[in-house]
Amino acid sequence: MNARETLNAIYRPLEAKRAAVQDALRPLGLRVASAYYNGHYQKDEDGDYVRNDYPIPVVEVTGLCDVEIEPDHLSVSAKLTRERALAYDFSRLRGYSYEVYGVQDYLTDYAGDDVKEAIRNSAEREIGFSFSFPFETEGETLCAFASFLREEGFYA
Repeated sequence: MNARETLNAIYRPLEAKRAAVQDALRPLGLRVASAYYNGHYQKDEDGDYVRNDYPIPVVEVTGLCDVEIEPDHLSVSAKLTRERALAYDFSRLRGYSYEVYGVQDYLTDYAGDDVKEAIRNSAEREIGFSFSFPFETEGETLCAFASFLREEGFYA
């Protein structure tokens, strides 16, 4: 298989998922657009952030969230203001897999036993959240989750 065929084999399912996600999120009544971005970070096996150079499709729901389509999973990213994050009832996120990090210093991970204390000790004005979903997650589920984020006061 040559390089073009290899890249097409990798990107064909990503592009199909991008189109499905974008179509599923349109009923939210917000502007939905997409683009490809590189330079995103993921944790490696040791829990350290590593930069990925390859571009991935990102579906942007204006003012609400971004859906990053990775080869093996989906991430939904949104933010809360520092004040809102400190007042937020994190038990409302029980059942979701997510990371909490700084927006200015996005490699600062606030995960741990006392997320609010880590936020309180930071200089961040906004707190980022990245929610992880299996690649197979249906668009309807993502639309319902995006609606949940809007109800909870999250934004992009």
